[in-house]
Amino acid sequence: MKIVKLMFKLLTISGMLLLVGCGSIDDLVNSYLNKSENVVTSTNDTIFIEDGSLPLEYEKDGIDDGYKQVSGVITNKGNSNLIQDVGIKLVFLNSNSENRYFEAVSDVDGKYSLKMNKDEFSIYSQDEVLIIYAYKDGYIPITTLIKINNSEIFSLNFELEEVPVNMVLLEIEPKLHHLGDDSYTGSINSKFQKKTEGTIFTKEFTISSSQANCNEAELTFYARGIQSSYIELNDKNWTISEGPESGEMMIYTLSLEGSDYKDGSDNIISIVSENKNNLGFDDFEFSNIQIEFCPNSVMTPDNNEEISDTNTMMTWYEATNYCATLGGRLPTINELKQNYESGNLEPIDYLHFYWSSDEDPDKEEGDKAFGLYPDNGSQDAGAKDGYDYVKCIKD
Repeated sequence: MKIVKLMFKLLTISGMLLLVGCGSIDDLVNSYLNKSENVVTSTNDTIFIEDGSLPLEYEKDGIDDGYKQVSGVITNKGNSNLIQDVGIKLVFLNSNSENRYFEAVSDVDGKYSLKMNKDEFSIYSQDEVLIIYAYKDGYIPITTLIKINNSEIFSLNFELEEVPVNMVLLEIEPKLHHLGDDSYTGSINSKFQKKTEGTIFTKEFTISSSQANCNEAELTFYARGIQSSYIELNDKNWTISEGPESGEMMIYTLSLEGSDYKDGSDNIISIVSENKNNLGFDDFEFSNIQIEFCPNSVMTPDNNEEISDTNTMMTWYEATNYCATLGGRLPTINELKQNYESGNLEPIDYLHFYWSSDEDPDKEEGDKAFGLYPDNGSQDAGAKDGYDYVKCIKD
């Protein structure tokens, strides 16, 4: 069996726990302390919501006395567009040890407001750190931590990234899972938010031919309380290293080889709680399992066929119609970036970019859409009635 590598560690600053990546501790701490706003950009972020320290997107007026509220705005990390219909969920155990949750959905302006009943929530201390997640089909879900104190209203913004072609999500909504037998003691098991669902989690998933051709991949997930458990992928096992004694969440990373997975839909992963020495099953929680293929290189999708790359410049409207007449579409800005990184975006001149399908949400200077310059890979927004180059693709 292999030991899953721990890629993140815990750092204590002024009584607060920060989950940080390996590197210069001073730089990481200063980066966190100097943040001007509270924005979650990836699963690796840990947010601590402290009274009076954050800008609020909503006024406190009108908030019911019996509730706490987390509010914010959700945008696309690639183009800053506001994202509608993003689910926000916080899961917890109430005073009767029942699984409960608070949830909200972002509106047309990307805003959400998550209201939490303080009577049910009162079993948690002011220093409690809880899991909250944001998700929508087509985007990488974010699982992060929030620290709730006595304040009644908090601000928390999310930036979601579109799922790249080299990633597989085991769950679009990254549910919080608890494995074990609900018989546990000690500080390592002191942070749980759900009751157990059993001792084994199993999921089938599909990978594409281009993903299967990668010689390496990384599997990541968020977990806490692990003492004795393992991962099984297509009949191969890896022991999961024990989590911190404090019971805090960690990000685990497992390095995979090409022989560990296969093309098609018959890939099966299991996360297993062990009953070691017949002393009882290990209780732990985990969430947000993702697999990134070819993590150190660029991969192009199987199903995107380039059907036109013209030297004739068009407006964004003309380009959109032109691609449609060919049975295709304009690529997204992320797809253009992937083409650039793989050397498939030929420079024509240094003054014009390739149109993308992504529109600029900022309407102050008129209708604009994003594009990518083929000579240096930089992104910009241009007026839709301006003339730039066109690349069409077909799904």
